Amino acid sequence: MNLMPLMIRIGNNGFPLETTYFNTEMCSKGFYYLVHNTENYFLLLPKWNERVIKEMETGKSVVITRGNHEGKEDSFEVMFDDNSDNPYMIILRDEQFTRLSPLKEGWNGNFYVYSGDLDEYKLFFSQVYYRITDNLPCLQPVKEPISKLHNLTPLSHDEAIAALKADERLVNGIDNYDVAHYHWYENRILISDSYYDLAGEGNIIPEDELPQLYRVGDDGILASVTDHVRAKLKPLLETNDFPLLQKKFDLEKLTGQLVSLYSKTGKSIHKTNFEIVLTQLEKSLE
Repeated sequence: MNLMPLMIRIGNNGFPLETTYFNTEMCSKGFYYLVHNTENYFLLLPKWNERVIKEMETGKSVVITRGNHEGKEDSFEVMFDDNSDNPYMIILRDEQFTRLSPLKEGWNGNFYVYSGDLDEYKLFFSQVYYRITDNLPCLQPVKEPISKLHNLTPLSHDEAIAALKADERLVNGIDNYDVAHYHWYENRILISDSYYDLAGEGNIIPEDELPQLYRVGDDGILASVTDHVRAKLKPLLETNDFPLLQKKFDLEKLTGQLVSLYSKTGKSIHKTNFEIVLTQLEKSLE
């Protein structure tokens, strides 16, 4: 397999800016390539892998297992764990990744999937487990309590009611805990299908029917998606990396546009997505 020249250039934001992978024999023959940089993994796929993307997107988390595969040491199994008995999995040999991961075993970092180009990632996973075993394939799920995995703090019924009234969003701690959330709105408890739903959207839940609820992390989730976006956006704009955006839009107007964008696309609201979107918007103004 001809891997040369294969180049990956990572930008200051930790994301790949350019690569020759998509022009290599490796790519044309359908081989994937895994890039690791600090807390992020980037899986590069040929453009025509839409079926594979659909298989991968069923995963709730990504489990990366390093081990021996058919006599090749330091191979990687990448499993897209969907809580089924037959999760989608790929095996990558030593010529299919940039370098061995220095990570210790446990939950680490993020996983992004690109297909055909680096313009925008196709999939994102915020739950990535890294482990080492003797032989591959492994295909074993990671068994850890959901509350430990997602840094959830259990609350009593009275504590949950008080937290909701204080404008926190709480979750129920089940497998898809991050899809639905509970919040207080006009003296009622609502459960919404997504964190991207605005306050006031959702079904009414009587107080005596609340399940076990958890606070995410130590401080909970901001009650308003708009507040959430504004809180993440403000420090990024203060870096002066986006002078054209700062000149054209004030914080509130840009916040409104991003809230609309994320609610339509369903993308995760986190720092790296903001940086990508802001970089694209900045370039469009040049």
